[in-house]
Amino acid sequence: MPAFDPLPLDQTPSTRLPMKRLAIATLAGAVTAAVANAIVYFIARAAGSLPDDVLVSTPGGEQAIDLPTVLIMSFVPILLAGVVLAVICRISKRPFTMFWAVTVLFWALSLTSIFGIEDAPGDMMVTLIFMHAVAAFAGVGVLSLLARD
Repeated sequence: MPAFDPLPLDQTPSTRLPMKRLAIATLAGAVTAAVANAIVYFIARAAGSLPDDVLVSTPGGEQAIDLPTVLIMSFVPILLAGVVLAVICRISKRPFTMFWAVTVLFWALSLTSIFGIEDAPGDMMVTLIFMHAVAAFAGVGVLSLLARD
């Protein structure tokens, strides 16, 4: 049995999501992801699970994980997620279902970078996996919640 779609047949999927609402939702999601990951970062640093002697690849080169990197790497992907949602809204009758599927796929792909860190202790890898989940699902959760009618 097909799922119920409350849109009239003559209404296009893109009319469901006003761009102003999407922009506000995207910004709120990005800020949420950054703040939530900053909290996790401070807890992880206090617990010693993000050591300074393990370097990770960043757009700026190899470096230890620091707060500015956490903030940027949490904020920017959610901004890109807002663009992806806008595109999906134009091509899908059920954009949020497709958007969440894409989110889970990109989150899973983002985890591959963690397993490439040389000499990373186990607790650091667990922390980074958790931080990826926090950024993705807190940010996209807020974005989705605020973008819907």
